[in-house]
Amino acid sequence: MPTHRDLKVWQLSNALAVRIHELTRGVSVESGADLVVQVRRASLSIGANVAEGRGLRTNAQFRRHLDISLGSAAETDAHLAALLDRDALSARDVFDLRDQLATIQRMLVALRNSLPAADRPPTRASAASRPPTPAEAATAPPQPTPTRASAASRSPRR
Repeated sequence: MPTHRDLKVWQLSNALAVRIHELTRGVSVESGADLVVQVRRASLSIGANVAEGRGLRTNAQFRRHLDISLGSAAETDAHLAALLDRDALSARDVFDLRDQLATIQRMLVALRNSLPAADRPPTRASAASRPPTPAEAATAPPQPTPTRASAASRSPRR
């Protein structure tokens, strides 16, 4: 069975996180060292959630982790914008990183949408917990209607 390492989206996410780490290595405290920690964590989280979701047992869990990865991608983008605003990264570097990020986001959405909607068939409500459909009512045997005497015998009088 393939692992997360076989997924192209994980490979690109990992490469993006490495590139962000390289580009932010020389950022000074004045320019946004606090943002560097955040953007590095957010970018690492994209691939980490793909890996975690892939390792879980159900498609529903995998889809949930892909959604979390999309959130981390949006967070990464926001931090890149802040680093650009503080002149901590060049416009060209941020443009290239955002281009890679957009590709990853499209791939995450496509992967999420390719997963089956349900892990198992939906369960039907039991007949006792819901009213019968018209077809069921038409084919069901007639039910005895309680008489006054039978109803009185079931409920004690006080």
